[in-house]
Amino acid sequence: MLAGALLPDLPLLLYYLWARLGAGLSEAQVWSKGYFEDGPWQDLIDACHAFPLLLPAWLAARWAQAEAASALLASMLLHAGADFLLHHDDAHRQLFPLSDWRFRSPVSYWDPRYHGAWASVAEAALVLIGGWWLAGRAGGGPRGKEGARARRLAVLGLVAAYAAYWAFALLMWAG
Repeated sequence: MLAGALLPDLPLLLYYLWARLGAGLSEAQVWSKGYFEDGPWQDLIDACHAFPLLLPAWLAARWAQAEAASALLASMLLHAGADFLLHHDDAHRQLFPLSDWRFRSPVSYWDPRYHGAWASVAEAALVLIGGWWLAGRAGGGPRGKEGARARRLAVLGLVAAYAAYWAFALLMWAG
């Protein structure tokens, strides 16, 4: 479920919008200081990546046979697992609220000091291959051709949003 893949980072997007538009922080202030400060934003961001919260919720959804909730939470867990392996300086508190411990992966999806150049290329390749695969699988379903077209457009929209994110990142943060 695509919503679950995106949901863990929604608080981060909301924090960014609040910091830039509401609090008037500069780009440098957001990412060098603000993002790393303890407080309600960081708690919310970490809660959406926390195995002690997501795993029991997923197990409860499975037990209750709530398929949509189970798929959403499984996707959130997959996102949290990927972030566990791909964050170094910006690692989440994966055991929140039980612990403030952070696993600082030797690989970062963005930071070149931790293989970020290669990891970001691999991530982009996975997004493109995954998007192609999902778009190809969108042909079936209960709504026939119109539903398939809508699903393909949704996948292409997500791939385009991913490309727009990287274009924004390069414009804002490339040195």
